[in-house]
Amino acid sequence: MTESLHAVCPHCSSVNRVPADRPASEARCGVCKAKLFTGEPIVLTSKTFDKHVERNDMPLIVDFWAPWCGPCRAMAPIFERAAHEQGDGLVVERFQDEHARTREQRRVDFEGRVLRGGAD
Repeated sequence: MTESLHAVCPHCSSVNRVPADRPASEARCGVCKAKLFTGEPIVLTSKTFDKHVERNDMPLIVDFWAPWCGPCRAMAPIFERAAHEQGDGLVVERFQDEHARTREQRRVDFEGRVLRGGAD
């Protein structure tokens, strides 16, 4: 039996199974049919954060970001480049700090990042 990984769609937030033996770059969402790996940071909201962080089996970086934050703006091009260069090997997600409560619940300093490996 082929092993598969879970990937959350950046467009509709549906959880998809991606066979480990097939190129992830070709993977499409079973619900909305969009590409699962876009090569761009995925913008998260307080409504989509938990699902993307908890259900993705791919290596993951979450950038807690705000447009008024100087270090955030300085790091944004680096995260965008990582998302583009790593393609389907790394999921880069950007959480705009619209609700400080979500950040506080995750115990993340504003300039902090959440790094998590893939499935165990």
